[in-house]
Amino acid sequence: MLWGFFWSLLMFLIVITLLVAFHEYGHFIVARACGVKVLRFSIGFGKILWSRNSKKGTEFVISILPIGGYVKMLDERVAPVKKEDLPFAFNRKSVLQRSLIVLAGPFFNFIFAIAAYWLMLVIGITHVAPIVGEVAPGSIAATAGIESDQEFVEIGKTKIHSWQDVSVALVKEIGNKTASLPIVMKDKNGIYHYKLMLGKWAYNGSDVYLLESLGIAPSEPLIPPIIAAVQKDSPAAGAKLRTGDEVIAIDGQSIKSWQAMVKYISSKPNQLVQFTIKRNNSIRQSPVKIGQQQLRTGQMIGFLGIQSKQLPWPSKNIRLEKYSPFKALEIALNKTYDMSITTLKLLGKMLIGDISVKGLSGPVGIAQGAGFSASLGFAHFLSFLALVSVSLGVLNLLPLPMLDGGHFLFFIIEAIIKRPIPEKVQEFCMKVGILLLISVMLLALYNDLSRF
Repeated sequence: MLWGFFWSLLMFLIVITLLVAFHEYGHFIVARACGVKVLRFSIGFGKILWSRNSKKGTEFVISILPIGGYVKMLDERVAPVKKEDLPFAFNRKSVLQRSLIVLAGPFFNFIFAIAAYWLMLVIGITHVAPIVGEVAPGSIAATAGIESDQEFVEIGKTKIHSWQDVSVALVKEIGNKTASLPIVMKDKNGIYHYKLMLGKWAYNGSDVYLLESLGIAPSEPLIPPIIAAVQKDSPAAGAKLRTGDEVIAIDGQSIKSWQAMVKYISSKPNQLVQFTIKRNNSIRQSPVKIGQQQLRTGQMIGFLGIQSKQLPWPSKNIRLEKYSPFKALEIALNKTYDMSITTLKLLGKMLIGDISVKGLSGPVGIAQGAGFSASLGFAHFLSFLALVSVSLGVLNLLPLPMLDGGHFLFFIIEAIIKRPIPEKVQEFCMKVGILLLISVMLLALYNDLSRF
């Protein structure tokens, strides 16, 4: 538990430091190209741990808090500037040059994402095949005709290689009440074409899982109902269940897999059930009082506090996605563009209420994603880096004060009215922007913590 926390924290710091440093390097390199004097390029904030001055007068700094970075440029609005240095001040540059400088940061985030996707696809990344396990009767998927053991091939115009591809393709359709979404599936017998009728799709980003809302459960290897670990002070510990116990039956119903046991336990919150277990080659009966826990929907489900063995996926369920360098570049460009548009659509759907803001994640969510992806291997970590980099790029382009997009909006207005926006107006907008950003960050953090 403690190791997992430190691992996630380490990966979070690596992700944030790397992506923010690359973002700031975009500002730095374009500012230099436009003749702006850069006073400081800092990785991190707070007390300076290391610094070095370049021949061009830039102080390169590593600070104690590795949670971002910044570029400090010569600007007479911030501090007095010597007369001979005025041509090198940011505020003295043309609207076009200043626009290029502020847009360079997000642009470099997209460049980073393309590079990360490209490297991921060249070295190859393995995915769990998007094969359907169960289809809920009466669900949208069942109505369309989708069956168990079928694998996703295409959703709309998107080629599908993984469950992540499935999620991204489906998320785009949230809120589209008139959508008839074409789906291509396959199995050992052939190719199938379906249409998902999304008029009654109830998913809003918070209540239930995306696939579950359509009635789809991914295929997964059957895990034997053998207890691998018992959580301390849990209902299982109170019932004296032990590591190595094999659950044969519950309330007289035969249990053939871990999944079947979890399903039964979940349906019995705060109830007394009878376990039949096999321990040391002997069969015994054990009454167990099931605990309960509340989902975000408010629904109470049964909780026991046991863990299963982790079994490797069968080779037939694993897909390798790997391409030549040129093909990988084409796909990387498409992925970056597609994820950028998807991110914008999601933000728009949050604004109009099609998606709940409960789906918004903050630093804890990023840390968990970073730690988990890194544990899966370098290629999966690259995929996560690319995803976060795209998100940073898109978010920074939003026309909000304090963000690069907000500065760009000021420059556009300046070009139209032929004069800079008054300082007091800019300061007021900046304060509003800070309040908005802090509010969003607190909401994201609250969402993260509420998931525990």
